[in-house]
Amino acid sequence: MNIYRLSFVSCLVMAMPCALAVEFNLNVLDKPMRDRIDISLLKEKGVIAPGEYFVSVAVNNNQISNGQKINWQKKGDKTIPCINDSLVDKFGLKPDIRQSLPQIDRCIDFSSRPEMLFNFDQANQQLNISIPQAWLAWHSENWAPPSTWKEGVAG
Repeated sequence: MNIYRLSFVSCLVMAMPCALAVEFNLNVLDKPMRDRIDISLLKEKGVIAPGEYFVSVAVNNNQISNGQKINWQKKGDKTIPCINDSLVDKFGLKPDIRQSLPQIDRCIDFSSRPEMLFNFDQANQQLNISIPQAWLAWHSENWAPPSTWKEGVAG
């Protein structure tokens, strides 16, 4: 009876999937560089390193800006985009929603509006922003909001 239990337990142990941690060998780097590089960001998928990125910005799959410089800042265990006033004005938000977003250190604070979702596509360098349609002053895919219009040549 004990031999059957032992064989059953050993089969269970063998059948369990193994997970190995990914380790990076820092010895491939020059010695002076080893202390200056933080590779902890590479351990998890989809982590964005803090810094400035030139990105395209799309709101609800409508591109509103191309080559926009956005600073990504560390906030707790996440990296969040610092979006300035001029870019938020291009979102086409209703005035009451726009005025409810406070500004902290030249960045608009979206923490009061968790319904707004930010997704950074690193491969394409595009920041995709999802905003509820009820908060937008415009609803058409083929029409640009007045906040994105520019003065043109008359005529």
